[in-house]
Amino acid sequence: MFTGLVCIPIVKTSSILNAELHRKIEHLGTVSSIVVDAGGCTLTIADSVAILGDCHIGDSIAVNGACLTVTEFNVDEQGGWFKVWLANETLDRTDLGVSSAVLQSKSADG
Repeated sequence: MFTGLVCIPIVKTSSILNAELHRKIEHLGTVSSIVVDAGGCTLTIADSVAILGDCHIGDSIAVNGACLTVTEFNVDEQGGWFKVWLANETLDRTDLGVSSAVLQSKSADG
């Protein structure tokens, strides 16, 4: 399990089409946790209250260019956080897999 601080670009989108048409960074969040399981990993991204005002479970948020589904969120803790689960295929096909591996190895190194 990773815990640390890493800024990651976030674009809140109402649809994948919207993300494709309007690629602008709305916010920089902080990866506060990466939990790996057999099927992929769960990212917790903190310091994101600015984009969570109208957030709902199931909303799509583009993280580092990949549209991910919000599985959980809280506007009151850690400056507002949300969780997304990334399947192994998403990790393989995006730079989020490389980012996750680097972050985990840095965490293991101390």
